[in-house]
Amino acid sequence: MSRSAEPTTRRGEGLRWYVGAIPRWFLLDGNRRVVAGVILLAATVVFGLCLEVLGPVSVSQPAFYALSGLIAGNLALISIVIAIDQLVLSRELVTPGERLETIEEVSAFRDRVAETTGDDVLPITAPKFLDVVLTSTIEEARRIDTDGDRLDESERRRVEDLVDAIIESVETVDTLFEDEDVRPFTALVRALHVDYGKQLQTIGRLRTSGSLPASIDHRLSVLHDHLVLIDVSRQYFRTLYIQRELPRISRSLLYVGGLAEVALVGVLFAFMSAPSGTRVLVLVLVAGVAGFAPLAVLVSYVVRISIVAELTATVIPFVGPAPRE
Repeated sequence: MSRSAEPTTRRGEGLRWYVGAIPRWFLLDGNRRVVAGVILLAATVVFGLCLEVLGPVSVSQPAFYALSGLIAGNLALISIVIAIDQLVLSRELVTPGERLETIEEVSAFRDRVAETTGDDVLPITAPKFLDVVLTSTIEEARRIDTDGDRLDESERRRVEDLVDAIIESVETVDTLFEDEDVRPFTALVRALHVDYGKQLQTIGRLRTSGSLPASIDHRLSVLHDHLVLIDVSRQYFRTLYIQRELPRISRSLLYVGGLAEVALVGVLFAFMSAPSGTRVLVLVLVAGVAGFAPLAVLVSYVVRISIVAELTATVIPFVGPAPRE
């Protein structure tokens, strides 16, 4: 079977604009610091063009107000950083009993995956763990197809369509794991493109028909468990990703915002004593870059977190709306 370069499920149809090379890099795959740099560069170019079109700054009072507003706005980053830290700490500061309960739940989930996939020793990294579940799902789906001759024509067609749809969508994601150096977040992003709501509904209808051989009914049950495990895995890894990403936002905003605040205060005092002309234009441009930098960092991180949260908002067997709907 040929391996598609992009998802072909219903959710995949709504994600075509996400998985293009440039949008995917900007929204999901790209290093957030590099993306923030690109955003800041674009904002600087637009700001510089506006200064070029509007001409040199000749009235100091409006510029003074603008600098004061940027300084006050960057000080508000402290509140954002504190709020993010509180959100992270609220999930990390737990009692020993709560921590033990979490460990037991995760261990129980790994035991269930091991029992379902038949793999006694599961990997501890997210990409390899997902690879085991995805590979086992493909193998289980192909085993169902080998018993297709025991069905009547109508049921055989429905089972074959189900198997083909599952194999195609799972292989699209599983192709990524052939790379040994795949990053955990990259694995999570690829898993976001798979939605099994319709396949689970088809499995339920086939099993409730009462006309399936016992062997196929059992394998459909196992396949149902595999699809549920894929969804639970990506939901759990999504939670881990957000827990790690929020502290990065906090640190980046603190570093960039602190430097921007120092630069803005320096520009403000320099602007008050600078004569009009080219020097003032340079000061205004520097102030614009420093004022936009924290916003660029915030946008670069928040846009990825929001997309990941949107694509994992729906839990199977329900199918969420496509992102553009």
